[in-house]
Amino acid sequence: MATIIAAVAIGILLAFTFTKATDNLSASIYVRDALIQEVNLSNETSERHFDIQGTNGTLTISVKHNAIAVIESNCPHQDCVNEGYVTETNHPIICAYNGVYIIVTSLNSINDIEVGR
Repeated sequence: MATIIAAVAIGILLAFTFTKATDNLSASIYVRDALIQEVNLSNETSERHFDIQGTNGTLTISVKHNAIAVIESNCPHQDCVNEGYVTETNHPIICAYNGVYIIVTSLNSINDIEVGR
């Protein structure tokens, strides 16, 4: 009986650990290992754009309520731009060419996995 209870408890813990948060979000923008800017996405009331200087060029970032996207970059493959708007905590945006990565976290969730620097 104790084994069944332990298995159920572990299952519940894993379900909460890997749950995607989609509200009350914040974004941390890094260039290489340096935190450049933090944005409270839950406070954004309309779409706005700003630029971030990467290692090889400038990226244009778009933010709106609980969403963030790279909308312009000089990188050759445009993978970061093709990601579109990210609205979940388990979906980073990475521009390897410019050394930029964006991590979305929930401001009220214990489920987010912290990325070490």
